[in-house]
Amino acid sequence: MPYKYSTASKVNLSGVTKRLREVYEIAIEVVDLTIVDGIRTMAEQLQNLRNGASQTLESRHLPQPPDNLSNAVDAVVFPVQWELLEAGFNAVKKVDPSLKVLEHFHAMGVVKGIAHMKGVPLRQGFDWNQNGQFEDQTFEDMPHSEIPK
Repeated sequence: MPYKYSTASKVNLSGVTKRLREVYEIAIEVVDLTIVDGIRTMAEQLQNLRNGASQTLESRHLPQPPDNLSNAVDAVVFPVQWELLEAGFNAVKKVDPSLKVLEHFHAMGVVKGIAHMKGVPLRQGFDWNQNGQFEDQTFEDMPHSEIPK
């Protein structure tokens, strides 16, 4: 199910270096993302530092040589639910302080991305109906991947 970026996401991607922009142009074909930030001005970076959203003035979001484009993107699953994202991360940390369980999800995302790039249809056990919604599963088989019929 290919998705499309909103106008705002496209604007946020427009100031990003071509190599990274191409990654996200392929990613949107697999997962519904919102690009919440691309290139930043120094004033924006200072504000992010003041409000705790960043920890450096050497952000890769700032214009980078040689092309004065950003080498960083902030993207989240659409629709954006910051509170849910933060609450979920904190809940995982309570159960698994090492965050080892997230390694599995990362690995399965890598597998899905490689399959997509190779043109191999892939169904995974945490999204049997391949709709990108995980709460509608009646049976979860987290390690499972298959080529569907």
